[in-house]
This record gives sequence, structure tokens and C-alpha cells, in this order.
Amino acid sequence: MRKRYLPALLLALCAAVAQQHGPDLKSILDTTCKPCDDFNRYVNQKWIDSNPIPAAYGRWGAFTKLAQDNRERMKTILDGVVADNKAGTLARNSNAEKLAVLYTSCLDTEAIEKRGLEPVKAELERIAGIDSRAALEAEILRLHERDLGTGAFLGVTQDAKNSSEYIASLSARGSLSLPDREFYFRTDEKSQQTREEFQKYVATVFRLTGDSEERAAAAGKTILEFETRLADVQLNRVQRRDPYATYHRMDLAGVEKEAPGFNWGGLFDGQKIPRSTPVNLSEPRYFATFTKELGSAPLETWKTYLKWRLLSSKANQLPKAYEDAWFEFNQKVLSGVKEPLPRWERCTELADRTLGDALGEVFVRRFFPPAAKKRMDELVATMRVTLGEELARADW
Repeated sequence: MRKRYLPALLLALCAAVAQQHGPDLKSILDTTCKPCDDFNRYVNQKWIDSNPIPAAYGRWGAFTKLAQDNRERMKTILDGVVADNKAGTLARNSNAEKLAVLYTSCLDTEAIEKRGLEPVKAELERIAGIDSRAALEAEILRLHERDLGTGAFLGVTQDAKNSSEYIASLSARGSLSLPDREFYFRTDEKSQQTREEFQKYVATVFRLTGDSEERAAAAGKTILEFETRLADVQLNRVQRRDPYATYHRMDLAGVEKEAPGFNWGGLFDGQKIPRSTPVNLSEPRYFATFTKELGSAPLETWKTYLKWRLLSSKANQLPKAYEDAWFEFNQKVLSGVKEPLPRWERCTELADRTLGDALGEVFVRRFFPPAAKKRMDELVATMRVTLGEELARADW
């Protein structure tokens, strides 16, 4: 009867593992431990012992290993299209050529160093030239069109109460630099050290752009104080788990009433979303504060914030000094990672993020043949049967 109460998913996965390993199933189990004493150790300890956390990772597991294996497969594909591009065999403007150009440019660190800040120079000059609230609003709209979060993010999502309908969504995504709202308010020693390190990180980036030590240090303090005000009115993790707390469907006029003082219609226009589209305003209190800050915070504060958001978001595409600063804080301080991933791994991730559909088409054709699809269909069918049986027996 004990088996009956095991989770159905676990039973299905155990069945799949047993089918794969057959009589050798015990070879992957820690038989020095009884499963009823410590099931986690019984199932996982051998794998943990043989898979130590690599220096370039903050955590390690089966899915992390799978992601790494997939990056190696993507590298095979990308190396291939680069070779074809050099041979001149790729069609002009084809997906393969785009992949080849992107991957090659990412790997070309010499050219990246030579360009310096050239890729963001025009935006930095526009930010520096902001001299009015209207100019500030225009620059925020410009940056949003380039997918750079500067306090508000507009996208498209399914309506949470009607999954057959797509609506617009306004969220606070991209407004904060630290991973979560609570990072700005915890008072334990580790959290205070993290905020100090964050200010140093901001200062380092501003020094690299030519600011003096004093101005760079002031920028770090300004960013932390400004983002703390934005974080103060955002929902915490527990509150966000309540689906009703983040569902406020309305029209554009409703958004303008909840958060007056910003060209929300221009934001819709920039994303090619019709102004008549219903929108979910995820956190009305936050957006009211956002628009209030637009009218009250000094222009210099906003210019510092926009400059920071631009540089921090592009750090991995700028010279090595910027990339190193990003790694020191975002990976070492926040995640305990000891060394960065090899350049080729970061470049395969960039290709997957920006041209994922094009890369996925080749990936499936090469690494997911019909036989593999058949095996996965069989596994899913087994899980459905097992789950159905478990649900049929459930008292609830």
C-alpha cells in the first residue's frame, strides 16, 4: 500500500529510469542507505558525489547539466554556420547567416575592445542632454522600444481570467537592479554588505565611463536610494503569489487615471500595441509612485538612473572591464560563482536568447530526430496514465 501514496510523477519517472537502466538500476542508487531512512540520499547521493559544482556555477543539478550539454550542441551548430558563412555558402539575410554574424561578433573580443563605448555612445549622449521633463519622458520611451526596462515594462500576455485572450501587461520588470524587493530592506549583515557591494559596482561602471571617483561614488548612492524608493511600493514575493493581487484589468484611460503624468499611449505606440487593447496593470500603487517620481525626482537623478540601466544591461557586450565588473557583483557577490563561463558558452546563450527560433529550428533537425520524439511521446503517455490512476484513487 505504501506505493499507492508515492507521488504519481515520481512513479512515472522511476519507471522511465528503470526502463533506461534495466538491471543496472542499483548502480545509480546509494544502497548504503535505506530508502525509508533518507530517500533523498538513497536516490541522489551517488550523483551528487560524482558531479561537484563547477567553479563557473552557483548551483548544479541535472537540469543545469542538461543546459550545459545543450550549449555544446549549439556550439556545434554555430561553428558550422560560421564556417559556411566564411565559405560564402549561406543565403543573404538567411537565419543561418544571422546566426553566423551574431556568434562571430560575440566571440570577437578584440573588436569589442576596439569599439569601446561606441555601441551605446549615442544613447549616453541623449541621456546626458536631457534638460526637461518632456525630454526625460521621450528618452524613457526610446529606451523601452529597445527593450530596456527603465521603471515600467509593457508586454503582451494571456488574460489570467481568460486564457483564450491576449491583452497588454504593464509590470515593474526592469525597474530594480537587485534580484528582489527585499534586498533593499533586509537589515542582516549579509544584506547590508550586498548593498555596499552594489554601490561599489555602480561606482566602478561610472568610473569606467570617465566619471571622477567622487561623482562615481555619488552615483552609487543615488542609484541605491532611488531604487529603494521604487522597491518600497512593490509587492513582495508572498503578495505576488496571490493571483488577485496582480490582476487589475483596465483600458488605457484607466491606466492614465491610476498613474497620471506619463505618456502611456506613446508607450503602447512604441510597442505597436493598439491603444484600444485591454491592459493588466500589475501593481497600481507602484505605477502611481513611478509617475510621481517622474515629476518630482531631480532630472540629474533620472539621468543617473537611465545611464546606469543602459550600461548595466549592456555590460556583457562592452569591453572586458565592464564585463568583469558585472561578473564580480552579479555572479560572485550574489551567487558565489568563482569564475565566468567560457566565452563560447556565453555567446551560445546570446544566440539562443536573441535568435532562439532560428537556432531551435536547426537544433531540432539535428538533435531531436523522430525516434527521440517517439520516446518522449511514450514517456508522456505513461505519465498521463499514472497520474490518471492516482487521481482516480485520491480521496479528495
